[in-house]
Amino acid sequence: MKKRIILVIMVALIAVVGYSWNRDVIRHNLVYRGESDSWSAEYRVKGKWIFTEVDDRTEFDSYVDGVLIITYEQEVETAPKVEHLSIFYDLGPGSGHLREYHDTIMKKTYRIERRNSGVPTPYTVMTITVDMDGNVETFELKNVD
Repeated sequence: MKKRIILVIMVALIAVVGYSWNRDVIRHNLVYRGESDSWSAEYRVKGKWIFTEVDDRTEFDSYVDGVLIITYEQEVETAPKVEHLSIFYDLGPGSGHLREYHDTIMKKTYRIERRNSGVPTPYTVMTITVDMDGNVETFELKNVD
């Protein structure tokens, strides 16, 4: 019985080590921040580039999980009702997206989660445009590392 357990452990170790020898992983943990007169935003990125050797050829994959948090910075006693609120965000690789809200009570903070395959670089400049009932503010997010 002990020999079987040892054999299973050895096979598992060989499989794990063999798999990791053929691949390199570069991890990216980046933070971007920016603000306008009324809004601030932070985008946190956890991504990785994976290089794998297959048949004398290098294959490449990338993955990214990101969280964009946009906060209204003006002081208000009660949350105002807005007829139209749109948040356009261009976060570099993966292009831009639009979130729209109609006839709603405005929240102080908006959280947008993003999964993609494009990992931004530390030099990527991202753009946020917020349109609240025709009052448009555009600002950039830049890497803070």
